[in-house]
Amino acid sequence: MLTDLNIKNIVLIDALALQMADGLTTLTGETGAGKSILLDALGLAIGKRAEAGLVRRGTDMGSVTAVFDLPDGHAALKFLERADIVAEGEVILRRTIGSDGRSKAYINDTPVSITMLKQLGAYLVEIHGQFDTAGLLNEKNHRSALDAFGGYQDLQKETATHYKTWHEEKETLSGLRDKAGAAAAREDYLRYCLAELEKLNPEKDEAERLGTLRSRLMNREKLADTHQQLEHLFEGDDGIYNLIGQAEAQVEKLDSTLPETGGKIRQALERARLEIEDAAGYLNQMANADDEDMDLDAVEERLFALKDCARKHNCDISELPEKKAEIADEINLIDDFEAQLNRLENAVHAARKDFIQVAKNLHSQRTEAAKQLGARLMQELPALKLDRARFEINVTEQPEERWSRHGMDHVAFQVATNPGAAPGPINKIASGGELSRFMLALKLVLAETSHIPTLIFDEVDSGVGGATADAVGRRLEQLSQYNQILVVTHSAQVAARGARQLRISKTSDDKNTVTGVTILDDDARLDEIARMIAGAEVTSEARAAAKKLIADKAA
Repeated sequence: MLTDLNIKNIVLIDALALQMADGLTTLTGETGAGKSILLDALGLAIGKRAEAGLVRRGTDMGSVTAVFDLPDGHAALKFLERADIVAEGEVILRRTIGSDGRSKAYINDTPVSITMLKQLGAYLVEIHGQFDTAGLLNEKNHRSALDAFGGYQDLQKETATHYKTWHEEKETLSGLRDKAGAAAAREDYLRYCLAELEKLNPEKDEAERLGTLRSRLMNREKLADTHQQLEHLFEGDDGIYNLIGQAEAQVEKLDSTLPETGGKIRQALERARLEIEDAAGYLNQMANADDEDMDLDAVEERLFALKDCARKHNCDISELPEKKAEIADEINLIDDFEAQLNRLENAVHAARKDFIQVAKNLHSQRTEAAKQLGARLMQELPALKLDRARFEINVTEQPEERWSRHGMDHVAFQVATNPGAAPGPINKIASGGELSRFMLALKLVLAETSHIPTLIFDEVDSGVGGATADAVGRRLEQLSQYNQILVVTHSAQVAARGARQLRISKTSDDKNTVTGVTILDDDARLDEIARMIAGAEVTSEARAAAKKLIADKAA
């Protein structure tokens, strides 16, 4: 609910700080006192259009701050969470507007766009009357309002699930068609590339092996000369093996005098012999490598063929085997397209059929809920002096291209205010109090399912009096059990029903005219309601009538 409203330099208000109350609050005052200014200011805070003319004359900037206290899990808090704005139950909306017409918006001191402020405001306040369309006046909200009244949430979830499954299958089918279509368009090229790769038959790491072999073949003579020199150093008359043998013979002479030292030297020489034998083994491997029959030209030709193929496919040589498998898969897709297409088309058809079945059930539920909601609202209209009006809820099946996760229905609230007139959109039936009373009846019927905490009715009693005004007051009081209600009224019967009454007044001096707001105590309230009954001169009869109205409300 709205807990605080602070206004500075807006039209005739210089500075105003109001602590708001729960239940029904009535706003009264003489014509021209500026009751609508309060609503204009609140409208700014929830994202309504700003104009330079709203800034108090002689000042550079006006501002409005509205503070809301919300229960855990409220839709507005979820909206802010998605926007990464911290809000722990309390939401503060602030709007500033300069004398040049430029405005800025803030949510919990975070700068935001006016669009975002308006989106959040739609979760918090509905204003009915002389303002632009919002809330249930907006046809976009009619389906969700009817669904909340109908109470078939499980069927709604089932419909959304089947719609999602159907569209996921459609996307898979579309993807397959696109891929197969692209592959078919270059089928000849793909088959040529696959044949080329199969003939080339590239192996993983082949390029590295061929590079090593190419290096060896290019240095074959140099390697042979090196082998011959090393072999002589190992096995010649003065080679390493003979020198180690001579050293071992000399060490034997130490056995009789220094056996421990001789043993260590002999072990070291043995280790040396083993290492030399390993080196000789590697030398023999190099000499006996099975590449005598390899042709350098053939190796280079193979390397060139691999590089040329990799360049053609814009990949590394090592990736050619994967490229070969990838092209084979594309060709298999072409060859198996019809079978895969049939499988997916059957899946899409089955998912569509499932969606239609649950959507038809949802349509039936909506149609029945529409009858019940319409009948209940029609019962409210006569007492509100709308007995000539006819209310209808049209639930129509839309063409397939307009189906959604919400089903296949278009829901529209329509009304005719005169006998014989064709029903039309609810936001175009009338203006002022007639429209406000209609929305009051609709809001009353939907009260238990409404998630908007604050409702404002402007001139809801316009053009009515007596029993009708009393009926309006009673319904506003009833609605205030579910929502915080603010109502601008000229009716004593409506004003008397409020749990709290604010009087808007205008004072002037030689320089300025200022609109102020007073929270009325019991005595002041009695005087105000008596003034509303009698006019400028309050009579004892008017006071008695005002007292009776207040007493009737308390009864």
